[in-house]
Amino acid sequence: MKLYFIRHGLTPYNKLGLTNGRTIDDPLAEEGVAQAAELAKMAPRTVEHIYSSDLIRSKQTSEIINQELGVSLTLHPELREIDLGSFTGKSWKEINELTGRNFLDECYLAHNYDFKPWGGESVQEVSARVKKFLDEVKKNNKEALIVSHGGIVRTIYYLLKGETLKGGAIGNAKIHEFEIS
Repeated sequence: MKLYFIRHGLTPYNKLGLTNGRTIDDPLAEEGVAQAAELAKMAPRTVEHIYSSDLIRSKQTSEIINQELGVSLTLHPELREIDLGSFTGKSWKEINELTGRNFLDECYLAHNYDFKPWGGESVQEVSARVKKFLDEVKKNNKEALIVSHGGIVRTIYYLLKGETLKGGAIGNAKIHEFEIS
């Protein structure tokens, strides 16, 4: 079964280079709306269901795409972005300065993070909720499009392919295809 994961369209915080995390419910910027509309034209027509994070930026992206696809759409809190705790709303440069290390490269991109000391989530907690979601999707056995967040797409790569994707950001409104059984 094919699953297509998408990071939401561009937000005002994304434009400023700041983290949204799960507690800043930032809507799409004008460019993000345009990205979602473009993506909708390219979305696979074989998709039978859309799953989306319930945060506004993903919800808006999924609704725009679904104007084109016209399939069932459900919202799932398991697909929310990683809780970065008190680092939410900061740039990665600021986070690196606060932790005294290259937290972005050494922890976050290496899929070895723990935001619990700052009031957020650990990689184990994020992985557990994403695995729970994947188990539900497998039961439905339908080709699906999943609209979520960069941290969740990274987690999917790690869980399904064992890859840490150290090579840069997950682009807004880009399709990532996975085959699962």
